[in-house]
Amino acid sequence: MISPGGAVAGCGEECDAGYSSDIDNCRLQYGDDPADADDLANCIQQARDDYRSCLDDCPSASLSLPRWRELVSHRFAVFLNHRIALVCSGNSVNRDLPSALMTMPVP
Repeated sequence: MISPGGAVAGCGEECDAGYSSDIDNCRLQYGDDPADADDLANCIQQARDDYRSCLDDCPSASLSLPRWRELVSHRFAVFLNHRIALVCSGNSVNRDLPSALMTMPVP
């Protein structure tokens, strides 16, 4: 059984991992091209907003166990969206799944 404090702490760690993964995905998608600077900044701002929302939702995490399947599904959808954007922009390269996605436990 997970204690309420442990669930909130685990939630914060999940938020941290998600934020790190989202920032990595932004950098993969937009890289260092100055022409993409605004898009990169917007992507990073969205990652920050998502991170704050995730942390704001953590107190409710003490009421129920994390829903890993939904979290993994969301991360995979984010990854696929970035892959599609890379292909459509002509910047497609063979990249592995982000490490944060690969290390998430699956029920």
